[in-house]
Order: sequence, then C-alpha cells, then structure tokens
Amino acid sequence: MRILVLIAFLITIPALCIDSSILQNAPENLLDRNKRVAPASGIEQILDRHLPLGRVFNALYLEMELDDKKIDGLDVVASMYDLKDRMSLEKLVSLKVEGLADQLKILDKAVKAVPDGIGQIADVDLIIEKYKVVQGINQTVRETMLKATSAENVPILKTPQVDLSPFTLLKDNLARIALERINEITSLKVYSDQPVQELRKLIPEFNVFSRLPRLLDQLEVVSDKPLDHLIFGVRTAIEIQEKNKVSKELTDLLSDMETGLTKLQPFRNQISALGEIENSLKVVEAVFKPYSKPTKVIPIGSAFISNHGVFSLENDMDNNWVKSVLNEGKDLEAVLASLNDFKTTASQFKKLENSSEIVFGAEHSSSLALGVNLMTSLNAHTSFSHEFRIDLLLECLNVSTAENASLVDDLKTLSTSLNSLNQSVLSLRKTITEADLAGTVGKIYTLGPTLNTIDGLPSVKTWLSGTDYQNLKGLLEKLATTLDKMKQNETLIEFVKSIASEGEKIKEAQEWIAGFQFIQPKCDSIFNLNVDKLRNLNEIPRALARIKSGPHMEKIQEMAQVLPKLQMGLKSFGSSSVSPNSKSPANSTSKSNTLKSQRVKRSASEIKINRESLLEVAFATRSLELMKKIEIMKADFKIVYEQGALVGGNISNITDLESKKRIEEAWKDFASFKKDLETFQNKNTKSLKALNSEPEKKLVDIGKVYKSIQIFQFLKQDQLRKMRNSLKYLDVTNSELEKALDNLEEPLSMNWGLVHTNFQKMSSILPGLEKDFMEFFAAGDDDMDGKFDMNIVMYAGGGLGVLIMLALAVCLILYCVFIFDPDMKKKPPKEPIYKLVQDDQYEHSYMQIQDARLEINKRDKNGDTPIYQALRKGDFEAIEVLLKKGAVLDACCNGAACRPALFDLVLIKKESLCRKFLKAGSNPNVWDATGDSANTWADHYGMLELFQYFHEKRKDEEPKRILPEVPRFWKVLVFDKKKSLKFYKKKFLPARIKKHITWGYKEGMKLNSFSHIVVPDRLLYDEFTLQLNDKNLLTFRLLACWGNLMGVDWLQDLADKKVHERAMDMDYNYFIRNVEYRGAVHMDTVLKQKNSIHQLRPGLLVNTVITILPSKNDDERNKQREEIKELIEILGGEYSSKVITVGQEKKEMPYYSIDDDNLAAQNRIWVLKYIDSDFDPKWREQPLVVTLSDIHLLFECIARWEILNFYNDIVKADYDKKMDTLISMDKLPGMDRVKSMAKKDTAESQVARLRKGKLRMKKK
Repeated sequence: MRILVLIAFLITIPALCIDSSILQNAPENLLDRNKRVAPASGIEQILDRHLPLGRVFNALYLEMELDDKKIDGLDVVASMYDLKDRMSLEKLVSLKVEGLADQLKILDKAVKAVPDGIGQIADVDLIIEKYKVVQGINQTVRETMLKATSAENVPILKTPQVDLSPFTLLKDNLARIALERINEITSLKVYSDQPVQELRKLIPEFNVFSRLPRLLDQLEVVSDKPLDHLIFGVRTAIEIQEKNKVSKELTDLLSDMETGLTKLQPFRNQISALGEIENSLKVVEAVFKPYSKPTKVIPIGSAFISNHGVFSLENDMDNNWVKSVLNEGKDLEAVLASLNDFKTTASQFKKLENSSEIVFGAEHSSSLALGVNLMTSLNAHTSFSHEFRIDLLLECLNVSTAENASLVDDLKTLSTSLNSLNQSVLSLRKTITEADLAGTVGKIYTLGPTLNTIDGLPSVKTWLSGTDYQNLKGLLEKLATTLDKMKQNETLIEFVKSIASEGEKIKEAQEWIAGFQFIQPKCDSIFNLNVDKLRNLNEIPRALARIKSGPHMEKIQEMAQVLPKLQMGLKSFGSSSVSPNSKSPANSTSKSNTLKSQRVKRSASEIKINRESLLEVAFATRSLELMKKIEIMKADFKIVYEQGALVGGNISNITDLESKKRIEEAWKDFASFKKDLETFQNKNTKSLKALNSEPEKKLVDIGKVYKSIQIFQFLKQDQLRKMRNSLKYLDVTNSELEKALDNLEEPLSMNWGLVHTNFQKMSSILPGLEKDFMEFFAAGDDDMDGKFDMNIVMYAGGGLGVLIMLALAVCLILYCVFIFDPDMKKKPPKEPIYKLVQDDQYEHSYMQIQDARLEINKRDKNGDTPIYQALRKGDFEAIEVLLKKGAVLDACCNGAACRPALFDLVLIKKESLCRKFLKAGSNPNVWDATGDSANTWADHYGMLELFQYFHEKRKDEEPKRILPEVPRFWKVLVFDKKKSLKFYKKKFLPARIKKHITWGYKEGMKLNSFSHIVVPDRLLYDEFTLQLNDKNLLTFRLLACWGNLMGVDWLQDLADKKVHERAMDMDYNYFIRNVEYRGAVHMDTVLKQKNSIHQLRPGLLVNTVITILPSKNDDERNKQREEIKELIEILGGEYSSKVITVGQEKKEMPYYSIDDDNLAAQNRIWVLKYIDSDFDPKWREQPLVVTLSDIHLLFECIARWEILNFYNDIVKADYDKKMDTLISMDKLPGMDRVKSMAKKDTAESQVARLRKGKLRMKKK
C-alpha cells in the first residue's frame, strides 16, 4: 500500500520545467501544456513529443553506464546542471564551509559601509610610468654607488708618518750641486773656504736618501687603489640627481593614492576576518562550465539539463506518443523496471534538489562571479600592499639635493695625481734597487771626513792628488746619474705634501653618495616589485559598484547557507553503492503487480540497445530545445545589436588607460561579431519555421525532422565572453547589455558543429534503435516460456559449480599462504628520524637523506637555496636557524655564478658565521664559476688564522655535518618486476618500505621521483658497476637521476627478515658506484653524480652550450638527439639548435673545467658531430672559442664525471692544425692570444677576460 501511495505522489510532481531565463523572455512557459492557452506552434508541438522521448532514452543510457560502473551519481549531477566536471564537484564536497556564512556577513557589512561613487583610487598608469623610471636604477647602478661609499674601494689619503724630505729633495739633483762645488775647489787659484764648507754640508744630506724606501712603502699604500669606483659612483649619482623631478612627482602620486585607499578602510579593518572567502567562493565557481569553450563531446545527461525531474520519469513513459513509437502503444513497464540504478540515483537527487537549484542556478552563479571578482581584487591589493610599502618607498626616494657638479672633475684630477704617484713609486723602487742607492750614499758619507783636512791651497792640492778625491767624485757622478732618473716634478711633490687635505675630497664625495637612500639594502624590495600589479587597484571600486547594483550579496549568502546541505546530498552519491539489485521506493512493487513485475523485470545488463545511439537522440532533443530558446530571446539579440554598437563610441571617454585597452581589445571586431550573430539568428529562425510538426508514427520517422534542419554554426563564443567581461571597465555600467550577453552566452556556447553533425546522424541511427526496442519488448514476452528450460540448466550446472568452488578453495588457500600480505591492508609504520649507524656513514648521508628533496634546501626560481635567499636579504638569524636544521651549506647558488654561501660570508666579513659554517662541515674549497673559493679570499679579508685553523683540523678529522632531523624518504622502483624477486617473497619485505615500491619500469616514468632504483643485472657490468650504452640512453638517464642505484642483492636482502632492517639502514653497502663505458671502468662516477645532486653542487655540464649536428645517414641517431638534449639539460648544460659564438665570451666557462688560476681547460661552446655530419669549416678555425668534436666527447665526460680538456687524447677535438703555429700547445682555450691570433679571432675569450681581471685583484 505504501508503494502505491509513493507512486501516486511521484506522478503528481511536475514533469517539465524551463530555465528562468526563458520565462523572463517569453509571455508563458511554452513547454508546460497544462498552463498554455494559445494554440501551440510547430516547434512547441515537436518539443512536446520529443523531449519526453529524449529523457527516456537518456535514462536508459545512464542506467547502462551506471550498471557498468563507468559513471556514478556525481557524474550525473554534473551533466544535468551542465557543470564543468565531477572533479570540481568533489572539491566542492570537501570544501570546509564552517564559518563561511559568518564571514560573508562581515563582508556584506563592509560592502555597505563603503560609500558609493568612489571612482578611481589612483592614477595607476601615471604611477607605473613614473615608477618604471625609478626602477631604471638597476642593481648594477646601486651596487656601483654602494661600492663607491666603501672604504675598501678607495685609497686612504693620510700624510705619511715619516719625513717627506727624501721625496721633496728629489726636485733638485744634490749630487750635481756637489760636483759643481768640487769643480770650484779644483779651479781655486786663491784659496777660498766657501766651496769647501758647502761641500762639507752637502755630504751628510745625501744620507737622507737611505730613508726613501720606507717613505715609498707608505706612499704605495696611499696610491695602490684607484679612484675608478668613486668617480663612476659620483657620475652615476649626478645622473640620478637629474631625475629627482620624477621622484618628486611619484612621491606626490603615492600620497594621493594613500588618501584614496582610506576610502576602503572598512575592508582594511576587516580583511583578517574575511579569511578564506575568496578560496571558498572560487571552489564553488569552479563547478561552472566555461561557456567560452564549447564541449567536444555529448554531455551524458543532455536531456535533463533544462528539466532536472529525473525522479518523475514515469510521466514521460506514460506519454501516449512515446508509447506508440516505442512499443506500439503498449505500456513501457519493462523499460521502467530495468532502471534500477537510475531510480536509486534519482531518489538521492531528490534530497539535494532545492539546494542544488540555489547553488547551481544561473542567477546565483552570476552573483557568485561578482563576489569572486570583488574578493580577488581585495586580496590582490592586500597581498601587494605588504610588498608595496609606501612609507619605505618614500624614504628610499630621498635623493641628495646638494650641488656637486664639479666633484667629478676634482676627483679626476686627484685620480691623475694618484696614478702619477703610483708610477713614480714603482719607478723609484726599481731605480733604488738597480743603482744600489743605499750603498752609494753610504760610501759617500764615509768619504765626507776627508774634507776636514783641507785648510789651504797646499792641502787642496794634496786632497786632489789623493784617492779620496777620485773616489768621491766617481761616487757623486754615479749618484748624479741615479738622481737624474729619480727626479720628481714640483706638482707631484706639492701633491704629496697636501695629501691629507686631498683625502677630504674623497670623504666628501662618499658622504654625498651615501645620501642617496635607495642604495641601501633595505630598499632592495622596491626595485623588485612587479608594479603592474597596481593595475588591479582601480578594479576594487568597479567590483564594489557591480556587487552593490543588485541583491548579489544576499544571493551569495543564501548560497552559503544551503552549501552544507548540498554537500551532504552530494556525499550520498559517493557513499552508497549502486547495484542492479538495489532496493528503493522507486523500484519496489505492490502485491497486485507481483505477477506483472516478474514478467517484465530485467537488469541493465540484459538491455541490448545501442547506448551511444540513445544518447545521440537525447542530445538532438536538447539541441532542438536550445534552438527554440534562442528563438524567443529576440529582445536580447536586439539589445546586443543596438547597444553593442554604442560601446565603441564610449571608449574615448574612459580615463583609465588599462581599462580602455581591455575594452578596445574586446570590442574592436564588433561589426564582424554582429554580422555572424545575425546570420546565426536568421538561420536558426528559418530552420525552425521549416520544421514539419505532424506527429511521427514510427521511431524512424523522427529522423526526418532533424535532417531537414540546415547547417549553421557560431564560432565566436570566446569573443562574447571577452565582451561581457570587459563591460565592467566602463565608467558607467551598462547592466542591460551585460544581462543580454549573459543570457545569450549559454545557448551560444553550444558546439553547433557537433549539433548539426548529430542531427544528420538521426536518420541512420533511428532504424537500428527501432529494431533494438522491438527485440527488447519481444524478449520480455518470452521470459516466462524460458523458465522451465532454465531450471534444467541450473540443476546441470550445480554439480559443475561444486567442482569450481573446490578449485577456488584450493586457490584461496595457496593465495593466503604465499601471496596474501596483511601488511598491505595496514598503514605503514611511522618512519623514524634518520640516524647514523656507523661513523663512516657521514659521506653517504646526503644520498641517504636525499637532501635535494628537503624543504630547507628547496631552490627558488633563481636557483637559490633558503640559506642563500636569507644571505641576499641580510637575514643572518634565518641563516643560523637553517644551519642548525641541517640545511646544505655548500650549495652553489646565484645562477651561472655558482657561488657558495661561505664565499659571500667571507666577502662581507661575517667572521662569526664563517666560523659556524666551518664548524658545521662547510668546505672552504668549493669554488665558484671563476675558480675562486672562500679560501682564496680569506687572507684578504682578515680571516687567515680562522681558515688555517680549520685547515689543520681537517688533516686529523673531517668536521661532521649537522644532520637534518627528518625521516628517510622511501620510494623504490624495481626495474624488472619479474626477475628481481620471486612473487612469494614480496610479503616478507619490511613494512616500512613495501607500500612504497613500484614494480616494473614503464617508459615515461619520472625517475627523479624515486629514492632508490633496483637495476636489473642485464644493465650492470658487475655487482657495483653500471654499464653505459650510448645507443640506448636509459642507463645514462639512470646515472643522471636523483635516485640511488641499487643492485638486485639489496632487494633480496630486504626480503630476508634477519637482515632487512640492516639492509635499509646501511643501504650504502649496496650502492652501484662505478660505470663501464667502451671497455673502461670509471670508479665512483655514480657516487660523484648522486652526491653532487644532493649536496646541491652544479651539474656536470653547467655553463656549457652544446649543439648536436644531425647525421646524414643514421636516422636512429637523429631520433636520439631529443633524448640527448634532455640528458644535457638534466646535467645542467644548455642545448642550442644553432651555434652562436657572439657574446659567449662574456659568459661563464664550464664550471668543472676551471682551475685554481681561473683558467678553463675546455670551451663553453661544444659542437658535437657524428662521423657523417656536415659542419661549418670556420668552427675548425676557432679552437679558442668552439670545441668541434665527436659525439662521444659528451658520453666520455659523463662516464668519467669529468670535463675532458680541449687537448685530451680520448676524444680529440677537430681543429685546423695550422692554428698550432699561432697557439702554443701548452695553452688552453681562453688563454692570451699572440697578436697574429688576435687578428684571426677578435673576440676575447671568457677566460682571457677572467685572467685579466685576476691580475687586477689583490690576492695573496
């Protein structure tokens, strides 16, 4: 009795309903026959017949798909509401909605609190324009000015602490004066004491030159640093000062923007309380299908998109016309009785119908889109406002205003004087050494007393005839020659006397440059801002105006209130299993219908009807319904034609440049769009008018209706969407045009090409369907006749069933004993924190922990680790935190510069941090792209003792790294799943690891995702050696990937309970270490490669640019080039399809080819060829720029984990041997060229440039 009551209730539910958008554009519901008064038109009569048929067919299709488990209830719901997909519904189900309604109330309150008519918050375009001028002050400019303020980069000008007379006396040649006095003495006719006394006074003065070397030491300290940095910095500062006007304009604009932002204060006060509104609304919005992308497949619930009444299908099956074309007017109980899964789904759908109509309704979705747009704009502004700190920007825009136009000229003059002094000091040193000045002066001084014997003419004659006179005169002549070479001009002497006052000019220049605040590190962030994000700022007022234009916030809140109920209903689809035997009110029967039900009841598996044809007919009826919907939307079309034409004229009035650009882009082709839209509308109208509305008598007759519809398409859905979205940028909102475009978007988004292809198929598929239904209903009548025969078959099969059950029981026992693993049903045990089992394990800890995968070592887009990122910011506390957590210390960062953090800490004189790094195991010998290391510069920056201490300590014992407190990462790939381990041993694998094993390699797998890869014996040379094969690059990829390579023995031991824990903890004993290639075994290549990955060192091929020339005859090799390209890039190299030599000389050379003297043993550019490859002859003439060699050079380097030098004998370079006359064979690529070579190749090599730079460095 209860079943009869339920059926009666279901029959009373309305069977049809039309989209609200249709009701808004039509005087009545054209599809509701009970309410229609006027006579139905031809298309209405056709739809009255075809739509119920389409729903019956669609229900049968869904039943068969549900029965086969190809779809479930969520798929049905997604299709019925024309949503994006079931995945978006699953996300909606898992969405946390607690507190969402409360947050929306806060948002609503904030929206209402903001005053209307805000308009533009700021002149964003002008701010961006001015800001980009400021950003033109690039990092190089800032570093240049900052260097100029450093005392390390300029000479310190102080008056020397010793007597200046040894230098000032070089103005006159005292030895020449002394010789003049001797000449006067020799020419005396009458004795005069004056020349003798003058000579006596001169002799001691020569002794002052013995103090000249000490003075030169101090003058060298003064003059050994050039003023280039300071002059360049001053010149740059003057250029920046000239742009001060732009900075002032930007400051005013930013102040205005801050004022404009105060209007959004209600949001700024509540933004923390708004929480995850944007993410929540986006999850809901994501369920809606993007109409701008028409579907390429037929929706599985096509017939139910406009009428969601799946639970009232009995009404459709009771339609007389439907019964006549399917079963000659007889009832369709057999069809209804077979819809078990469908009816179960329908009953579940009933529970969520009301809430789903609210959430998935067209009006609510429009309001939701406005809400998402508002929250996106607000959150984008909030996020950017943390970066775009106006206070910091105003502080950093502070520019020195003092006039210093003459400063450059003064510094240039000072620089010239310092250069002269430096040249003079070098020249004097050389002369002093060559002439033995100190010895000559000393000998002259010892001969001075002999002049005391002269007191008259006789004594003069005696002195002149003696050896003392000859010796003194000879020494003075020698000294006179020396002092001629050492003579200094008066200008330089005066400069030395006033050197301290000249130093004030340097101090004054540095203080002036320091007044430019933007050079300070605290201003780094303002130069890295993506200022284009400001364009979203003026989107906030527009978004506010749109959401306040109607009850949109109320609709969003209503949606949020029913979301929990909708989620519960959607969850029921996933929690209940649908089966052919499911019982529900929809498939129960009363006693009076028992015999009838037994005769007609049938499962979906027994329905032998072409399911694809069923869906295609259902889709055809839905398409015809949409054509009718388009026909009654004439008012919307008219609004688009008339008001759309006016949009172009209003564009010139838009003040915001970005908004103007977006609207112009969307509406520029409106004339063409309108023409296509008119054509589409006219053809649609013409097709509908031509339809024959006479009722069809047979199923096959239906095809004639659809075949008569002419083909027409609309392909500008994407433009329609852009036009509608662009309207929000208008200064004056046009809600009428926006609503019209919104209404048209859904029907026009249909794939009309697919529609008309489907229409044409109707005539060919309906005869088959008619035959299928005849057989279906005939089979139902034969069911009772076949029962007796079935009983005999059942008894005969019973005995066979017993035997089968026995066999299955035996198989089950064997399965439980040998295969069934209860651990696979459990969660794997928690992985313990990594600990060392043995002290010698430290060297393998990087490969065991897999440090490259840890968050504390994760590189950013620039290749910098968190430690190096903190170093850039000057956040030394963060560095210490990361150090204590066990982050990799020697990671090479800063892009192609490959700079380790310890190196930079030395350069910025952070001695305490350097000590902590060294104590924690940091290697001071890790070099950068120039070949220098922290050790190289430690002496220069006053850390010699610190580094020497740890150097001596390393001789006794290597310092231990700080181990990260993390569990080990296990993800194992067993390459050969059949031969590596017997199937019955798998259950004995450790519980910690067995759930993390992938059995069997498949092409395309990401090898980097695995921690361990068990390599089969066929790929090995011996137990610990990988056999490389350049014809199949799989082994090279194994070598290059992140995972540790293991022998099969490791897997065997893991399956042995006695040793498996030890095999896991000491897996390094099973590492494949070496490689074999072309007959040679290369030790520890695998360990070097894997350690370089997890120690975050550069890849083997970093800073190489490699081109592979194609083979003329070997297609297999040519196909392999793509794999080689991938291998090159995995190992850090760059692959180039073209050989480009221009500009490469200014870039870094191969990292692993640089030696301690900063010289490279190999070129940056490699051109690798096969034996029959064509190549440009000029490459053979450029051995200092290009390495032209056989392809095996690449493979040999990888196998050896070494960059072979240019002149290696293993894979010889191909170059013109005539070049040997120009290049010494012991010179490597990049070393200085002789003049004749310079004429041949004018490009200066990278290492030649580095070497010149090296000579300018002050290094010990």
